[in-house]
Amino acid sequence: MNNTPKILCICNQKIHANLHTDLLQNSKVVIMQLENHHDISIIEKIDGLIICNNIQSSLKKSARNILQNNIFRYVLDHNLPLIAISQGMISLNNYLQKTKDPKQKTPTVQLEPKITEAFITPGSRLAKSLSTMGVIKVSSPQIPILTEHQKDNSLLTSAYSTKNRSVLAFESMFHKWVLGISFDLNSSEKINAHIYKIHSSLINQVINP
Repeated sequence: MNNTPKILCICNQKIHANLHTDLLQNSKVVIMQLENHHDISIIEKIDGLIICNNIQSSLKKSARNILQNNIFRYVLDHNLPLIAISQGMISLNNYLQKTKDPKQKTPTVQLEPKITEAFITPGSRLAKSLSTMGVIKVSSPQIPILTEHQKDNSLLTSAYSTKNRSVLAFESMFHKWVLGISFDLNSSEKINAHIYKIHSSLINQVINP
């Protein structure tokens, strides 16, 4: 069991956390949770990360931010596979920008419609994970819109909204397997199938480094 790959899952919404668990329970990985926020050593035991929300705990906001930034730093410095979903995608983008420019560009407050169309960039990591490209329908969580201008320069756009060209997915040019997506997780079975394929791609990267 000690050699079994471990994925840290940070997700505060129960329905989403259950989906992650259901999708990953039959794979050859172990799901880890941040049960003890003071035990930072958990970071050194993981082989991959799924993050959907900001870390929530009894810690003060500044301490939570430090913990979350330490997790991002460890995963990126060790070139570990990472999926950042919904608010996690915004947090990852903010982290990358803060490491270069303290005056980060705040995502636009405007929200995407509940169901929107995403153009999947041909040849992107996302296109390969989903085995598709072009336009697909997605369900958007109610998070601020991330524009191309607000996206960190180290990231490539993997999908954008056909309505307003907002960034719906991005990937890293400098790390082995980093994917940010703003697809909702509790919508239709078809959209959940997209998430399943993305999870499978992450698992393959963890198991076959």
